[in-house]
Amino acid sequence: METVINYFNQVYDPVQRIILFVLGAVLFVAMIVCAILGVIFSVKKEKKSSICGSENDEILSKPEPIQNNSFQPQKGDGSDGAIIDNPKDIEESRSEIIEENEKKSGKWEISQGEGGFFAKLYSPDGKKLLTTTEYSGLSGIKSAVTTVIKNLGEQNATVTIDEEGLFRIKVFSTSGKLLAYGEKEKIRYYCERDLKTATENKDSEQIITNR
Repeated sequence: METVINYFNQVYDPVQRIILFVLGAVLFVAMIVCAILGVIFSVKKEKKSSICGSENDEILSKPEPIQNNSFQPQKGDGSDGAIIDNPKDIEESRSEIIEENEKKSGKWEISQGEGGFFAKLYSPDGKKLLTTTEYSGLSGIKSAVTTVIKNLGEQNATVTIDEEGLFRIKVFSTSGKLLAYGEKEKIRYYCERDLKTATENKDSEQIITNR
């Protein structure tokens, strides 16, 4: 740099000095431009490398599909969340549930009221299905329950409708005498359902109560 300055001082011609000054300025500007271009290039290179790095990370982070198809479902009865893959096991489980429900039965409750003894037939879930007419003695109501059971088995029961438009089960003897009756319902289907339940539970245990 000193050599250039000394050479510039030795030049006495104004024109040559101007030329040297212009050349120096151009060289200085060129150096600045090169420096700027170098910075821009380095920044772009860093951005490109960071993008490529993130893409590689995504590729590496993607889990590979499992090619092993040797998984076998665990057998069980279904109570512990295990998979039941045998239809026979499913049917056996259903049969056990049905048998358990069939063990439940209704009951006949024999009570004494103001007019005498009467009996009520309840379903397994506690719904009142039938109420007999009243009898003066305990032996009479027990005989009446036996007669009701017999006529339910012989299908001498029907669903009737009264003047109010309400439906009710009625059980008759072979001679046409009213033996028992159900609750009044607005819908016939409910009476038909209760009659079916009563027929299924007609042979239930007889219990004598104080009600």
